[in-house]
Amino acid sequence: MNLVRKDIAKKLFVIVLLGVMALSILSGSIQASQQQTPPITVILDGEVLAFDVPPIIMDDRTMVPMRVIFEALGADIDWNATMRTVTAIRDEVTIQTTIGEKNLSVNGVNHTMDVAPIILDGRTLVPVRFISEALDAGVLWDGATRTVTIVTLNREIPLTGMRFVTTGRSFSFAIDAYGGLWAWGNNEAGQLGDGTATTREPSPNPYVLDHFIGEIIDNNNRTRPVKIMDDVVYITASFQYAMAIRTDGSLWAWGFGILGNGETRTLSYYPIKIMDDVIHVSAGFGHTMAITSDGSLWVWGGNVEGQLGIGTSGHTRYNKYTPVKIMENVIYASAGFSHSMAITADGNLWAWGWNSLGQLGNGMRGFRYNQNTPIKIMDNVASVSASYYHTMAIRTDGSLWGWGANWSGEIGDGTIDTRIWDEEEGFWYFRNRPTPIKIMESVASASVAQRHTMAITTDGNLWAWGYGYGASPRKIMDSVSMVSTGLHTIVLRTDGSVWGFGRNDSGQVGDGTTRDRSSPVEIISATR
Repeated sequence: MNLVRKDIAKKLFVIVLLGVMALSILSGSIQASQQQTPPITVILDGEVLAFDVPPIIMDDRTMVPMRVIFEALGADIDWNATMRTVTAIRDEVTIQTTIGEKNLSVNGVNHTMDVAPIILDGRTLVPVRFISEALDAGVLWDGATRTVTIVTLNREIPLTGMRFVTTGRSFSFAIDAYGGLWAWGNNEAGQLGDGTATTREPSPNPYVLDHFIGEIIDNNNRTRPVKIMDDVVYITASFQYAMAIRTDGSLWAWGFGILGNGETRTLSYYPIKIMDDVIHVSAGFGHTMAITSDGSLWVWGGNVEGQLGIGTSGHTRYNKYTPVKIMENVIYASAGFSHSMAITADGNLWAWGWNSLGQLGNGMRGFRYNQNTPIKIMDNVASVSASYYHTMAIRTDGSLWGWGANWSGEIGDGTIDTRIWDEEEGFWYFRNRPTPIKIMESVASASVAQRHTMAITTDGNLWAWGYGYGASPRKIMDSVSMVSTGLHTIVLRTDGSVWGFGRNDSGQVGDGTTRDRSSPVEIISATR
Protein backbone atom coordinates (compact mmCIF):
# COMPACT_ATOMS: atom_id res chain seq x y z
CA MET A 1 0.00 0.00 0.00
CA ASN A 2 2.83 2.42 0.82
CA LEU A 3 4.44 1.74 -2.56
CA VAL A 4 1.11 2.43 -4.28
CA ARG A 5 0.68 5.70 -2.36
CA LYS A 6 4.23 6.77 -3.20
CA ASP A 7 3.60 5.98 -6.88
CA ILE A 8 0.39 8.05 -6.87
CA ALA A 9 2.16 10.96 -5.16
CA LYS A 10 4.92 10.90 -7.76
CA LYS A 11 2.36 10.95 -10.58
CA LEU A 12 0.49 13.86 -9.00
CA PHE A 13 3.76 15.76 -8.60
CA VAL A 14 4.62 15.20 -12.25
CA ILE A 15 1.14 16.34 -13.38
CA VAL A 16 1.34 19.52 -11.28
CA LEU A 17 4.86 20.22 -12.53
CA LEU A 18 3.81 19.77 -16.15
CA GLY A 19 0.83 22.08 -15.58
CA VAL A 20 3.05 24.81 -14.13
CA MET A 21 5.48 24.42 -17.03
CA ALA A 22 2.62 24.62 -19.57
CA LEU A 23 1.29 27.82 -18.02
CA SER A 24 4.80 29.30 -18.02
CA ILE A 25 5.29 28.35 -21.66
CA LEU A 26 1.86 29.83 -22.58
CA SER A 27 2.61 33.08 -20.79
CA GLY A 28 6.09 33.22 -22.26
CA SER A 29 4.85 32.47 -25.79
CA ILE A 30 2.21 35.18 -25.54
CA GLN A 31 4.74 37.71 -24.31
CA ALA A 32 7.28 36.64 -26.93
CA SER A 33 4.74 36.95 -29.74
CA GLN A 34 3.84 40.44 -28.53
CA GLN A 35 7.51 41.44 -28.58
CA GLN A 36 7.88 40.28 -32.22
CA THR A 37 4.91 42.31 -33.53
CA PRO A 38 3.86 45.95 -33.15
CA PRO A 39 1.74 46.72 -30.07
CA ILE A 40 -2.03 46.84 -30.32
CA THR A 41 -3.58 50.31 -30.06
CA VAL A 42 -7.13 50.76 -28.76
CA ILE A 43 -8.90 54.03 -29.58
CA LEU A 44 -12.22 54.91 -27.95
CA ASP A 45 -14.10 57.89 -29.43
CA GLY A 46 -10.83 59.34 -30.69
CA GLU A 47 -8.86 58.84 -27.44
CA VAL A 48 -6.07 56.25 -27.13
CA LEU A 49 -6.61 54.01 -24.08
CA ALA A 50 -3.67 53.30 -21.75
CA PHE A 51 -3.20 49.79 -20.29
CA ASP A 52 -0.72 48.56 -17.64
CA VAL A 53 -0.85 45.14 -19.34
CA PRO A 54 -0.78 45.38 -23.16
CA PRO A 55 -3.62 43.90 -25.24
CA ILE A 56 -2.93 40.55 -26.90
CA ILE A 57 -4.34 38.39 -29.68
CA MET A 58 -5.80 34.98 -28.74
CA ASP A 59 -7.54 32.76 -31.29
CA ASP A 60 -7.83 35.76 -33.66
CA ARG A 61 -9.54 37.83 -30.97
CA THR A 62 -8.16 40.95 -29.28
CA MET A 63 -8.03 40.66 -25.50
CA VAL A 64 -7.74 43.78 -23.32
CA PRO A 65 -7.57 44.45 -19.57
CA MET A 66 -11.09 44.23 -18.21
CA ARG A 67 -11.22 47.16 -15.81
CA VAL A 68 -9.84 49.70 -18.27
CA ILE A 69 -12.28 48.86 -21.07
CA PHE A 70 -15.33 48.61 -18.81
CA GLU A 71 -14.62 51.90 -17.05
CA ALA A 72 -13.81 53.65 -20.33
CA LEU A 73 -17.23 52.58 -21.58
CA GLY A 74 -18.86 54.04 -18.47
CA ALA A 75 -19.54 50.83 -16.52
CA ASP A 76 -19.02 50.17 -12.80
CA ILE A 77 -17.05 46.98 -12.01
CA ASP A 78 -17.43 44.39 -9.24
CA TRP A 79 -14.90 41.52 -8.93
CA ASN A 80 -15.76 38.41 -6.93
CA ALA A 81 -12.42 36.72 -6.19
CA THR A 82 -14.05 33.65 -4.66
CA MET A 83 -16.32 32.91 -7.63
CA ARG A 84 -13.86 34.47 -10.12
CA THR A 85 -16.74 36.44 -11.67
CA VAL A 86 -16.90 39.96 -13.08
CA THR A 87 -20.05 42.06 -12.93
CA ALA A 88 -20.30 45.32 -14.88
CA ILE A 89 -23.24 47.71 -14.65
CA ARG A 90 -23.95 50.71 -16.84
CA ASP A 91 -27.36 52.36 -16.72
CA GLU A 92 -29.86 49.54 -17.35
CA VAL A 93 -27.32 47.05 -18.69
CA THR A 94 -25.79 44.37 -16.40
CA ILE A 95 -23.03 42.14 -17.73
CA GLN A 96 -21.56 39.12 -15.93
CA THR A 97 -18.81 36.70 -16.95
CA THR A 98 -16.49 34.16 -15.27
CA ILE A 99 -12.77 33.63 -15.78
CA GLY A 100 -12.14 30.64 -18.04
CA GLU A 101 -15.75 30.42 -19.26
CA LYS A 102 -17.09 31.62 -22.61
CA ASN A 103 -20.55 32.43 -21.29
CA LEU A 104 -21.46 36.12 -21.05
CA SER A 105 -24.72 37.17 -19.42
CA VAL A 106 -26.28 40.46 -20.58
CA ASN A 107 -29.33 41.37 -18.50
CA GLY A 108 -29.85 37.69 -17.75
CA VAL A 109 -29.60 36.55 -21.38
CA ASN A 110 -26.68 34.19 -22.03
CA HIS A 111 -24.33 34.66 -24.98
CA THR A 112 -21.31 32.62 -26.02
CA MET A 113 -18.02 34.45 -26.57
CA ASP A 114 -15.39 33.19 -29.00
CA VAL A 115 -12.69 33.40 -26.31
CA ALA A 116 -13.03 33.06 -22.53
CA PRO A 117 -11.59 35.71 -20.18
CA ILE A 118 -8.12 34.93 -18.85
CA ILE A 119 -5.77 36.23 -16.14
CA LEU A 120 -2.37 37.42 -17.39
CA ASP A 121 0.25 39.22 -15.30
CA GLY A 122 -2.30 39.80 -12.55
CA ARG A 123 -4.90 41.38 -14.86
CA THR A 124 -8.12 39.95 -16.23
CA LEU A 125 -8.26 40.15 -20.03
CA VAL A 126 -11.55 40.04 -21.95
CA PRO A 127 -12.44 40.03 -25.69
CA VAL A 128 -12.78 43.70 -26.60
CA ARG A 129 -15.33 43.33 -29.41
CA PHE A 130 -17.81 41.23 -27.44
CA ILE A 131 -17.65 43.47 -24.39
CA SER A 132 -17.88 46.71 -26.39
CA GLU A 133 -20.83 45.54 -28.47
CA ALA A 134 -22.61 44.34 -25.33
CA LEU A 135 -22.44 47.97 -24.19
CA ASP A 136 -23.84 49.27 -27.50
CA ALA A 137 -20.54 50.35 -29.06
CA GLY A 138 -19.19 49.67 -32.54
CA VAL A 139 -15.75 48.10 -33.06
CA LEU A 140 -13.44 48.32 -36.09
CA TRP A 141 -10.19 46.33 -36.46
CA ASP A 142 -7.40 47.55 -38.75
CA GLY A 143 -5.02 44.62 -39.19
CA ALA A 144 -2.42 46.68 -41.04
CA THR A 145 -1.87 49.04 -38.10
CA ARG A 146 -3.09 46.63 -35.36
CA THR A 147 -5.57 49.26 -34.21
CA VAL A 148 -8.93 48.70 -32.53
CA THR A 149 -11.32 51.63 -32.99
CA ILE A 150 -14.34 51.74 -30.68
CA VAL A 151 -17.21 54.16 -31.29
CA THR A 152 -19.92 54.60 -28.69
CA LEU A 153 -23.26 54.82 -30.43
CA ASN A 154 -25.22 57.08 -28.12
CA ARG A 155 -23.01 60.11 -27.68
CA GLU A 156 -24.42 63.60 -27.56
CA ILE A 157 -24.64 65.77 -30.67
CA PRO A 158 -21.48 67.94 -30.91
CA LEU A 159 -21.53 71.50 -29.65
CA THR A 160 -20.50 72.85 -33.06
CA GLY A 161 -22.56 73.30 -36.20
CA MET A 162 -22.18 71.20 -39.34
CA ARG A 163 -20.46 71.99 -42.64
CA PHE A 164 -21.66 69.23 -45.02
CA VAL A 165 -24.80 67.08 -45.43
CA THR A 166 -25.96 64.34 -47.78
CA THR A 167 -28.74 61.75 -48.01
CA GLY A 168 -29.12 58.15 -49.11
CA ARG A 169 -32.42 56.47 -49.88
CA SER A 170 -33.65 56.44 -46.27
CA PHE A 171 -30.59 57.54 -44.30
CA SER A 172 -28.55 60.70 -43.80
CA PHE A 173 -25.06 61.99 -43.01
CA ALA A 174 -23.49 65.21 -41.77
CA ILE A 175 -19.87 66.28 -41.27
CA ASP A 176 -19.11 68.56 -38.34
CA ALA A 177 -16.61 71.42 -38.19
CA TYR A 178 -13.87 69.09 -36.94
CA GLY A 179 -14.33 66.39 -39.58
CA GLY A 180 -16.52 64.10 -37.48
CA LEU A 181 -18.99 62.06 -39.57
CA TRP A 182 -22.50 61.60 -38.15
CA ALA A 183 -25.21 59.25 -39.45
CA TRP A 184 -28.88 58.51 -38.84
CA GLY A 185 -31.87 56.73 -40.39
CA ASN A 186 -32.32 53.30 -41.97
CA ASN A 187 -29.65 50.73 -41.16
CA GLU A 188 -30.97 47.48 -42.66
CA ALA A 189 -27.79 46.94 -44.68
CA GLY A 190 -25.33 48.46 -42.22
CA GLN A 191 -25.33 51.61 -44.35
CA LEU A 192 -24.84 53.87 -41.33
CA GLY A 193 -21.42 52.33 -40.70
CA ASP A 194 -21.76 52.16 -36.92
CA GLY A 195 -21.07 48.43 -36.67
CA THR A 196 -24.71 47.38 -36.40
CA ALA A 197 -27.61 46.57 -38.70
CA THR A 198 -31.36 46.26 -38.41
CA THR A 199 -32.16 42.58 -38.93
CA ARG A 200 -35.38 40.89 -39.96
CA GLU A 201 -36.83 37.38 -39.90
CA PRO A 202 -35.02 35.09 -42.37
CA SER A 203 -36.34 34.95 -45.92
CA PRO A 204 -37.46 31.57 -47.34
CA ASN A 205 -35.84 32.68 -50.62
CA PRO A 206 -32.07 31.98 -50.45
CA TYR A 207 -31.43 34.73 -53.01
CA VAL A 208 -32.99 37.47 -50.86
CA LEU A 209 -31.00 38.88 -47.95
CA ASP A 210 -32.72 38.85 -44.56
CA HIS A 211 -32.57 42.63 -44.22
CA PHE A 212 -34.93 43.15 -47.17
CA ILE A 213 -38.11 41.44 -45.92
CA GLY A 214 -39.80 40.00 -42.83
CA GLU A 215 -40.58 41.40 -39.42
CA ILE A 216 -37.83 43.38 -37.69
CA ILE A 217 -35.95 41.28 -35.10
CA ASP A 218 -33.28 43.75 -33.99
CA ASN A 219 -33.97 47.42 -34.75
CA ASN A 220 -30.74 49.37 -35.14
CA ASN A 221 -32.15 52.23 -37.20
CA ARG A 222 -31.07 55.55 -35.67
CA THR A 223 -33.55 58.38 -35.24
CA ARG A 224 -30.85 60.72 -33.95
CA PRO A 225 -27.32 61.31 -35.29
CA VAL A 226 -24.56 58.96 -34.08
CA LYS A 227 -20.87 59.49 -34.75
CA ILE A 228 -19.19 57.09 -37.18
CA MET A 229 -15.63 58.24 -37.81
CA ASP A 230 -13.26 61.23 -37.70
CA ASP A 231 -11.16 63.17 -40.23
CA VAL A 232 -13.83 63.09 -42.95
CA VAL A 233 -13.94 65.75 -45.67
CA TYR A 234 -16.61 64.36 -48.03
CA ILE A 235 -19.46 61.83 -47.97
CA THR A 236 -21.78 60.40 -50.62
CA ALA A 237 -24.65 57.95 -50.11
CA SER A 238 -26.66 55.67 -52.37
CA PHE A 239 -29.45 53.13 -52.09
CA GLN A 240 -27.82 51.01 -49.37
CA TYR A 241 -24.18 52.03 -49.16
CA ALA A 242 -22.00 55.06 -48.52
CA MET A 243 -18.53 56.34 -49.46
CA ALA A 244 -16.39 58.77 -47.43
CA ILE A 245 -13.14 60.58 -48.18
CA ARG A 246 -10.83 61.24 -45.23
CA THR A 247 -8.32 64.06 -44.84
CA ASP A 248 -5.47 61.84 -46.05
CA GLY A 249 -7.31 61.18 -49.35
CA SER A 250 -8.26 57.60 -48.50
CA LEU A 251 -11.70 56.40 -49.66
CA TRP A 252 -13.81 54.24 -47.32
CA ALA A 253 -17.04 52.34 -48.00
CA TRP A 254 -19.71 50.45 -46.03
CA GLY A 255 -23.21 49.04 -46.39
CA PHE A 256 -24.43 46.65 -49.09
CA GLY A 257 -23.42 46.73 -52.74
CA ILE A 258 -20.47 46.58 -55.11
CA LEU A 259 -18.17 48.60 -52.88
CA GLY A 260 -15.04 48.32 -55.01
CA ASN A 261 -13.08 45.91 -52.82
CA GLY A 262 -13.10 43.10 -55.39
CA GLU A 263 -16.20 41.26 -54.16
CA THR A 264 -19.34 40.84 -56.29
CA ARG A 265 -21.46 41.99 -53.35
CA THR A 266 -20.24 43.17 -49.97
CA LEU A 267 -22.22 43.55 -46.74
CA SER A 268 -20.08 45.57 -44.34
CA TYR A 269 -21.28 47.17 -41.12
CA TYR A 270 -17.96 49.01 -40.76
CA PRO A 271 -15.98 51.29 -43.08
CA ILE A 272 -13.50 49.42 -45.28
CA LYS A 273 -10.72 51.10 -47.26
CA ILE A 274 -11.11 51.10 -51.07
CA MET A 275 -8.38 53.33 -52.51
CA ASP A 276 -6.10 56.31 -51.89
CA ASP A 277 -5.52 59.81 -53.27
CA VAL A 278 -9.23 60.55 -53.83
CA ILE A 279 -10.59 64.11 -54.03
CA HIS A 280 -14.21 63.45 -55.09
CA VAL A 281 -16.65 60.54 -55.12
CA SER A 282 -20.26 60.00 -56.22
CA ALA A 283 -22.41 56.94 -55.48
CA GLY A 284 -25.24 56.02 -57.85
CA PHE A 285 -27.87 53.33 -57.43
CA GLY A 286 -25.36 50.53 -57.99
CA HIS A 287 -22.21 52.11 -59.39
CA THR A 288 -19.62 54.55 -58.06
CA MET A 289 -17.34 57.20 -59.58
CA ALA A 290 -14.20 58.57 -57.92
CA ILE A 291 -11.72 61.25 -58.99
CA THR A 292 -8.09 61.08 -57.87
CA SER A 293 -5.85 64.10 -57.35
CA ASP A 294 -4.32 63.78 -60.84
CA GLY A 295 -7.76 64.23 -62.45
CA SER A 296 -8.27 60.56 -63.30
CA LEU A 297 -11.86 59.27 -63.18
CA TRP A 298 -12.30 55.75 -61.79
CA VAL A 299 -15.52 53.69 -61.89
CA TRP A 300 -16.86 50.40 -60.53
CA GLY A 301 -20.15 48.62 -59.94
CA GLY A 302 -23.08 47.61 -62.15
CA ASN A 303 -22.75 48.13 -65.92
CA VAL A 304 -25.84 46.62 -67.54
CA GLU A 305 -26.82 49.99 -69.07
CA GLY A 306 -23.26 51.07 -69.85
CA GLN A 307 -23.12 53.41 -66.84
CA LEU A 308 -19.42 52.70 -66.25
CA GLY A 309 -18.46 54.13 -69.64
CA ILE A 310 -15.98 51.35 -70.42
CA GLY A 311 -17.39 50.48 -73.85
CA THR A 312 -19.44 47.43 -72.83
CA SER A 313 -23.00 46.90 -71.54
CA GLY A 314 -25.95 44.56 -71.61
CA HIS A 315 -24.95 41.93 -69.04
CA THR A 316 -23.75 41.63 -65.46
CA ARG A 317 -20.54 40.01 -66.73
CA TYR A 318 -19.49 43.54 -67.65
CA ASN A 319 -19.74 44.72 -64.04
CA LYS A 320 -16.50 45.86 -62.43
CA TYR A 321 -15.66 44.99 -58.84
CA THR A 322 -12.51 47.09 -58.46
CA PRO A 323 -11.88 50.66 -59.68
CA VAL A 324 -11.22 51.06 -63.43
CA LYS A 325 -9.82 54.28 -64.95
CA ILE A 326 -11.87 55.68 -67.85
CA MET A 327 -11.06 59.42 -68.23
CA GLU A 328 -8.50 62.10 -67.42
CA ASN A 329 -8.68 65.81 -66.56
CA VAL A 330 -11.97 65.34 -64.68
CA ILE A 331 -12.92 67.84 -61.97
CA TYR A 332 -16.43 66.70 -61.02
CA ALA A 333 -18.68 63.64 -61.46
CA SER A 334 -22.23 62.61 -60.58
CA ALA A 335 -23.64 59.07 -60.68
CA GLY A 336 -27.38 58.67 -61.30
CA PHE A 337 -29.61 55.61 -61.23
CA SER A 338 -27.96 54.02 -64.28
CA HIS A 339 -26.35 56.97 -66.03
CA SER A 340 -23.25 59.04 -65.33
CA MET A 341 -22.08 62.62 -65.76
CA ALA A 342 -18.57 64.10 -65.62
CA ILE A 343 -17.11 67.59 -66.07
CA THR A 344 -13.61 67.97 -67.48
CA ALA A 345 -11.19 70.78 -66.63
CA ASP A 346 -12.17 72.68 -69.80
CA GLY A 347 -15.79 72.93 -68.58
CA ASN A 348 -17.21 70.32 -70.96
CA LEU A 349 -19.97 68.04 -69.67
CA TRP A 350 -19.85 64.37 -70.66
CA ALA A 351 -22.58 61.72 -70.27
CA TRP A 352 -23.01 57.97 -70.69
CA GLY A 353 -25.24 55.09 -69.62
CA TRP A 354 -29.01 54.67 -69.62
CA ASN A 355 -30.95 57.06 -71.86
CA SER A 356 -34.47 55.65 -71.83
CA LEU A 357 -36.03 59.00 -70.87
CA GLY A 358 -33.51 61.41 -72.34
CA GLN A 359 -31.52 61.74 -69.13
CA LEU A 360 -28.20 61.99 -71.00
CA GLY A 361 -29.26 65.25 -72.69
CA ASN A 362 -28.00 64.45 -76.19
CA GLY A 363 -31.37 65.01 -77.87
CA MET A 364 -32.23 61.28 -77.99
CA ARG A 365 -34.38 59.06 -75.80
CA GLY A 366 -35.06 55.34 -75.68
CA PHE A 367 -33.15 52.20 -74.76
CA ARG A 368 -31.56 52.00 -78.21
CA TYR A 369 -29.85 55.33 -77.48
CA ASN A 370 -27.98 54.16 -74.38
CA GLN A 371 -24.30 55.11 -74.46
CA ASN A 372 -21.51 52.89 -73.11
CA THR A 373 -18.77 55.49 -73.70
CA PRO A 374 -18.73 59.20 -72.75
CA ILE A 375 -20.29 61.69 -75.18
CA LYS A 376 -20.11 65.50 -74.92
CA ILE A 377 -23.37 67.24 -73.96
CA MET A 378 -22.60 70.93 -73.38
CA ASP A 379 -19.81 73.32 -72.44
CA ASN A 380 -19.17 75.94 -69.73
CA VAL A 381 -20.52 73.67 -66.98
CA ALA A 382 -19.55 74.19 -63.33
CA SER A 383 -21.67 71.53 -61.57
CA VAL A 384 -24.03 68.65 -62.38
CA SER A 385 -26.47 66.46 -60.47
CA ALA A 386 -27.77 63.15 -61.92
CA SER A 387 -30.94 61.53 -60.58
CA TYR A 388 -32.99 58.48 -61.46
CA TYR A 389 -34.29 59.75 -64.78
CA HIS A 390 -33.39 63.45 -65.06
CA THR A 391 -30.32 65.62 -64.78
CA MET A 392 -29.66 69.23 -63.73
CA ALA A 393 -26.51 71.23 -64.56
CA ILE A 394 -25.26 74.65 -63.50
CA ARG A 395 -23.23 76.57 -66.05
CA THR A 396 -20.38 78.93 -65.24
CA ASP A 397 -22.73 81.94 -65.58
CA GLY A 398 -24.96 80.56 -62.77
CA SER A 399 -27.81 79.44 -65.04
CA LEU A 400 -29.54 76.14 -64.23
CA TRP A 401 -30.42 73.71 -67.01
CA GLY A 402 -32.48 70.51 -66.88
CA TRP A 403 -33.34 67.53 -69.07
CA GLY A 404 -34.78 64.02 -68.94
CA ALA A 405 -37.98 62.78 -67.31
CA ASN A 406 -40.64 65.35 -66.43
CA TRP A 407 -43.44 63.19 -65.03
CA SER A 408 -44.19 65.52 -62.14
CA GLY A 409 -42.66 68.78 -63.30
CA GLU A 410 -39.19 67.90 -61.96
CA ILE A 411 -37.48 69.75 -64.84
CA GLY A 412 -39.03 73.00 -63.61
CA ASP A 413 -40.08 74.60 -66.91
CA GLY A 414 -43.73 74.93 -65.82
CA THR A 415 -44.96 71.83 -67.65
CA ILE A 416 -45.79 68.22 -66.81
CA ASP A 417 -45.36 65.61 -69.54
CA THR A 418 -48.21 63.59 -71.05
CA ARG A 419 -47.93 60.01 -72.26
CA ILE A 420 -47.41 59.15 -75.92
CA TRP A 421 -47.07 55.82 -77.76
CA ASP A 422 -43.68 54.96 -79.24
CA GLU A 423 -44.15 52.70 -82.27
CA GLU A 424 -40.47 51.72 -82.48
CA GLU A 425 -40.05 50.93 -78.77
CA GLY A 426 -43.53 49.42 -78.49
CA PHE A 427 -44.68 51.04 -75.24
CA TRP A 428 -46.14 54.19 -73.71
CA TYR A 429 -43.73 56.80 -72.45
CA PHE A 430 -43.74 60.38 -71.26
CA ARG A 431 -42.62 63.02 -73.74
CA ASN A 432 -39.79 64.17 -71.44
CA ARG A 433 -36.99 66.61 -72.29
CA PRO A 434 -34.05 64.96 -74.12
CA THR A 435 -32.19 68.25 -74.63
CA PRO A 436 -31.13 70.80 -71.95
CA ILE A 437 -33.65 73.53 -71.08
CA LYS A 438 -32.75 76.68 -69.15
CA ILE A 439 -34.73 76.91 -65.89
CA MET A 440 -33.44 79.81 -63.75
CA GLU A 441 -30.53 82.18 -63.07
CA SER A 442 -28.12 82.84 -60.20
CA VAL A 443 -28.00 79.23 -58.96
CA ALA A 444 -25.24 78.14 -56.60
CA SER A 445 -26.08 74.43 -56.26
CA ALA A 446 -28.79 71.87 -57.07
CA SER A 447 -29.90 68.46 -55.78
CA VAL A 448 -32.16 66.04 -57.64
CA ALA A 449 -34.54 63.33 -56.42
CA GLN A 450 -36.54 60.79 -58.41
CA ARG A 451 -39.44 63.16 -59.14
CA HIS A 452 -38.47 66.56 -57.77
CA THR A 453 -35.56 69.01 -57.74
CA MET A 454 -34.16 71.55 -55.29
CA ALA A 455 -31.78 74.45 -55.92
CA ILE A 456 -30.08 77.13 -53.85
CA THR A 457 -29.68 80.55 -55.40
CA THR A 458 -26.72 82.82 -54.71
CA ASP A 459 -28.77 84.80 -52.16
CA GLY A 460 -29.18 81.65 -50.01
CA ASN A 461 -32.82 80.94 -50.86
CA LEU A 462 -33.90 77.30 -51.31
CA TRP A 463 -36.27 76.54 -54.21
CA ALA A 464 -38.15 73.33 -55.00
CA TRP A 465 -40.24 71.97 -57.86
CA GLY A 466 -41.69 68.67 -59.06
CA TYR A 467 -43.75 66.16 -57.11
CA GLY A 468 -45.43 67.90 -54.17
CA TYR A 469 -44.17 71.36 -55.17
CA GLY A 470 -45.58 72.11 -58.64
CA ALA A 471 -44.01 72.39 -62.08
CA SER A 472 -42.24 75.72 -61.44
CA PRO A 473 -39.67 76.70 -58.78
CA ARG A 474 -41.07 78.00 -55.50
CA LYS A 475 -39.18 79.26 -52.48
CA ILE A 476 -39.36 77.14 -49.34
CA MET A 477 -36.48 78.35 -47.08
CA ASP A 478 -33.86 81.07 -46.77
CA SER A 479 -30.30 81.26 -45.40
CA VAL A 480 -29.43 77.85 -46.88
CA SER A 481 -25.89 76.82 -47.82
CA MET A 482 -26.43 73.17 -48.80
CA VAL A 483 -29.26 70.73 -49.56
CA SER A 484 -29.54 67.02 -50.30
CA THR A 485 -32.91 65.61 -51.29
CA GLY A 486 -34.60 62.31 -52.05
CA LEU A 487 -37.60 60.74 -50.32
CA HIS A 488 -36.55 63.04 -47.49
CA THR A 489 -34.54 66.27 -47.46
CA ILE A 490 -31.67 67.45 -45.26
CA VAL A 491 -30.76 71.15 -45.27
CA LEU A 492 -27.62 72.85 -43.96
CA ARG A 493 -28.23 76.51 -43.13
CA THR A 494 -25.64 79.26 -43.21
CA ASP A 495 -25.36 79.27 -39.40
CA GLY A 496 -24.33 75.57 -39.37
CA SER A 497 -27.69 74.25 -38.16
CA VAL A 498 -29.19 71.17 -39.84
CA TRP A 499 -32.87 70.80 -40.73
CA GLY A 500 -34.87 67.90 -42.14
CA PHE A 501 -38.27 67.11 -43.60
CA GLY A 502 -40.09 64.52 -45.71
CA ARG A 503 -40.48 60.78 -45.27
CA ASN A 504 -39.28 59.59 -41.85
CA ASP A 505 -40.31 55.95 -41.43
CA SER A 506 -36.76 54.93 -40.49
CA GLY A 507 -35.79 58.08 -38.58
CA GLN A 508 -33.95 59.52 -41.59
CA VAL A 509 -35.09 63.07 -40.81
CA GLY A 510 -33.14 62.80 -37.54
CA ASP A 511 -35.53 64.47 -35.12
CA GLY A 512 -35.78 61.46 -32.79
CA THR A 513 -39.11 60.25 -34.22
CA THR A 514 -40.40 58.16 -37.12
CA ARG A 515 -43.17 60.61 -38.02
CA ASP A 516 -43.13 62.08 -41.51
CA ARG A 517 -42.42 65.81 -41.56
CA SER A 518 -44.19 68.06 -44.06
CA SER A 519 -42.21 71.12 -43.00
CA PRO A 520 -38.57 71.58 -41.88
CA VAL A 521 -37.63 70.68 -38.30
CA GLU A 522 -34.30 71.52 -36.67
CA ILE A 523 -32.09 68.47 -36.07
CA ILE A 524 -28.78 70.00 -35.00
CA SER A 525 -28.47 73.55 -33.73
CA ALA A 526 -25.73 75.93 -34.80
CA THR A 527 -24.56 76.09 -31.17
CA ARG A 528 -25.65 74.06 -28.15
